[in-house]
Amino acid sequence: MHRYFETFDTVSLSFSLLLSMLILSFVPAPVIGQLETYEKFGPRVDNICFKVGYTLNDFLGGKIDIIDWPLDYTTYTLVSSDPNFVTAPLTMFDTWNLEMNNMRWPLSDVNFRRALAHLIDRQSFYIQQLKSFSGVLMDTPIAPEWTQWCNPNVAKYPYNRTRAAEILDAAGYSDWDGDNVREYKNATGVYELPALKFYIREDNPDIKTLGEWLVDEMQRSDLPALPLEVHIASKTVCWTAVMIYPYEYHLYIGGWGPFRDPDYLYDRYHSKFGKAYWEAGKDWAPNYVFFTNSTFDYWAEKLKFAPDIPSAVEACMKSQEILMDQLPTVPIWHSAGATAHRKYYGHWTDEERYWDQPWKNMVNTKMVSGMSLSGLNGWWAFLNAHAEGWERGGMIRYGLSFDPDMLNPVQADRFSNWEILNKIYDFLILADPYTGGIDIPWMAKSWKVETWDNAGTPATKITLKLFDNILWHDNQPFTAADAKFTLLYMKEAFSFLFYPNVIDIDHIDTPDNYSVVVYYKSQSVWALHWLGGVPMIPKHIWENIPPAYSWQQGEYETTGKLTGCGPFRFVSRQMGEWLLLENNPTYFRKLVRPDYYTTGQSVPYFNGKVDIEDLAMAIGHFYEFYPWPHADKDPWVDVNKDLGIDIIDISEIAYEHYGKTGYINGYPGWYQ
Repeated sequence: MHRYFETFDTVSLSFSLLLSMLILSFVPAPVIGQLETYEKFGPRVDNICFKVGYTLNDFLGGKIDIIDWPLDYTTYTLVSSDPNFVTAPLTMFDTWNLEMNNMRWPLSDVNFRRALAHLIDRQSFYIQQLKSFSGVLMDTPIAPEWTQWCNPNVAKYPYNRTRAAEILDAAGYSDWDGDNVREYKNATGVYELPALKFYIREDNPDIKTLGEWLVDEMQRSDLPALPLEVHIASKTVCWTAVMIYPYEYHLYIGGWGPFRDPDYLYDRYHSKFGKAYWEAGKDWAPNYVFFTNSTFDYWAEKLKFAPDIPSAVEACMKSQEILMDQLPTVPIWHSAGATAHRKYYGHWTDEERYWDQPWKNMVNTKMVSGMSLSGLNGWWAFLNAHAEGWERGGMIRYGLSFDPDMLNPVQADRFSNWEILNKIYDFLILADPYTGGIDIPWMAKSWKVETWDNAGTPATKITLKLFDNILWHDNQPFTAADAKFTLLYMKEAFSFLFYPNVIDIDHIDTPDNYSVVVYYKSQSVWALHWLGGVPMIPKHIWENIPPAYSWQQGEYETTGKLTGCGPFRFVSRQMGEWLLLENNPTYFRKLVRPDYYTTGQSVPYFNGKVDIEDLAMAIGHFYEFYPWPHADKDPWVDVNKDLGIDIIDISEIAYEHYGKTGYINGYPGWYQ
């Protein structure tokens, strides 16, 4: 947001007096080195081009710089010893499961589900398909490395065909008519089983392999066989059958995550997100296995609304016990292994100045926030990455497996959509990408977590103070009204991913343009992360879109535009081929470098020292505003990032940075 001045003459006189005092009295001070391994400012590159439907040869041949999927073992062996690539270990707490529709018989029978779990040859899958590399086996929906939250003492279902047959026989599922296919028998008669509709994604090698193995296990006559209707199909066909009412599937292998906190057990499996959606005819039920269990609901609520960590740990352990006993879904593995990027900038026409320069600052995200993936293709890499020797400029060419099918920040779910959207829309709070345990002020510069009296019950209250220099991509200011609108809109629209973040909001106050006070109905240790994890949307655009029609009438669906306030702006796309984003020139966390001028050198020229030439050049551009009349110079000295070169910028350069060497890129004191 611009800061406005009373008169130019008044400011000029004040500035002249201040400058004289500063130049005469300044004494340089020592600089303490910054030890952070990632920056909170950027982005550095001019563009990201998403190449849709890339091949491995595109990556190996240098047509793309980085890819969206973890490396399988074969690819890892190719690139890990190649000096043209950089690899890094992957830590990602997602989950891949055999999903079973608990509303459709015979999957509504827990005994049938338990029997199927014993037909999954986990160890062979781990060794033969994952090569003991690109995944970690799971016994619960919580990753085993997440030791504080994972319950190792749950019921387990090792591969055992004999045990599977025993369970089926005991529950009445047997070959009652001698045709080598099982039927069901109870006191009223013998009944043919329906052909189990098993949807298997053809575009994911791991899913396809495991699905085909399980089909073979279920159709072997020595079981005897179970009737199947197998659909090995595209993600769109599978998604329509599994996620869209009337949910006409029995079995599906799906994945969710990555996750930062374990309260997703509530979001994924509480009955309020399942059966109620089915009965109302809603599409995209978060609990699309339709698990309904009152005891689980009780403990899941205890987890979601835990007042402290010990209470949350207890509830998490109990929730896992029930899930693995009742088995609405079978957790199988989570992603692991490595990710990679090309080490050097490619040979692209009109980009010769960057050729063969190493890519720098490709952050390897370990703990997620802001709808980021883990790995070298996490959100932080795109904020930080640049060609060595160039503070800004160039393009990252990013291989995207699938063409995004819903560029809608309210209702999009798949990672292929959010790999675009998370760079356009921004978040109130992020997490340290290496530890995850440290919350980073982002659009919110500070917060205070308290409790309030909700009709005699203590409940969480969070007060946020927002930065006042954030602009939407159409140059409208971001204010507390936008934050309040976003949170309430996500609730009213039943946002597929973010409804669980906002479901417990009681009311919201905005005492001024840059303060937001959120009152929750309950107390929860996770509330700050709920709040920080919702992408902000502009009120002045989305208030004209009825929440009930946010699927069909979103901004992109009706105008082809995406107006966020994140580090990149949407430019254009060619369906099925590419999407292009550009650096947001008004981003409130853009990089500044006041050591940008030296006589005789091209501008900008960074020598690591803020001297009289830099200060004089900054003074020469005093009172210039965005859109910058001198776009090659002005952005580097807008130290307070308010899109104007004013007395505050000049004062900061003169007081805080003048005469220093080793200037710390883009870290004015109030943005630490």
